[in-house]
Amino acid sequence: IERSQTLGVDLIEVSLDQDIPVVRAADLNKLRYEQKSKKSSKGGGGGGTTAPGTKQKKEFKFKAGIDDNDLRRKVENVMKYLAK
Repeated sequence: IERSQTLGVDLIEVSLDQDIPVVRAADLNKLRYEQKSKKSSKGGGGGGTTAPGTKQKKEFKFKAGIDDNDLRRKVENVMKYLAK
């Protein structure tokens, strides 16, 4: 405990169900930040959590040289998204 205080780090309990407490010395704020960034990078583009009542933006890109069939498919996907 004294060593963690001198280093300025937190003791984080790793194992709750053991008879002997197992702790890890780490900066709690840094650990939370890493977990949050890891969680948001897994999500696939959401950027983490959003506040209730806020709307997410979705972007659809159309290039000038797109084929007619590809354009039709993209327009169908946009219409499905807007119908939700």
